[in-house]
Amino acid sequence: RPATRALSGGAAGGPPRTPGADLDEEALRQQIHPIVPKRLEDLVVMDKLADKTAEEVAALWTAFHAAKRDCVSAVLSAAEWQRVQDRQSTCPMFIYPVEKGGGAFYVLLAQWNNTHCPLTFLDDYQRNPAGAIPYFYLVAYPEFAKDKDTVLLRAEFLPYMTKDEAEITMAKILDFYVRDADKFEHVKTFNLNSAAFDFTGVFGLGGTQ
Repeated sequence: RPATRALSGGAAGGPPRTPGADLDEEALRQQIHPIVPKRLEDLVVMDKLADKTAEEVAALWTAFHAAKRDCVSAVLSAAEWQRVQDRQSTCPMFIYPVEKGGGAFYVLLAQWNNTHCPLTFLDDYQRNPAGAIPYFYLVAYPEFAKDKDTVLLRAEFLPYMTKDEAEITMAKILDFYVRDADKFEHVKTFNLNSAAFDFTGVFGLGGTQ
């Protein structure tokens, strides 16, 4: 399996946290609450977006999340979202390393389930799949797909990640499932022929153990 280099633990035993954070370990634990995915109507006033163009909706969505410390966003076209749906139907799982500098990283396991994609710490999942909590929780909102050719994406993350790391993770998910056909071949291998999946070859990190 992919090795977690220089970082260990997880939600059950002290998850890897951002080096140099201003919070001590106990203060960080007190801030941790499970991520509860939100409905789109809990985030925006739907009526106010009804008469906006696709470009205006995307700009408002991006601006809304830009200043937030615990979530990131993206926008897809309806066709791009359909591609995600088609691909997750046969290949719902994949792994994404979160690099912490100096060659250190940990690995998150993503599991698509329609519009939801929680990412849990791989070591937690291997110990107890049912008890692994998401560090990063992506939700897609296709409410405007038909009228505006726009699907809104939002991901909340725990403070074990920085916003930059969350942005990179979001970009990786979109690269592997939407934007790069060659990268999706790795997703297919991971799901359909896992013995042939080469973590080091795909990500250029660590090794297997």
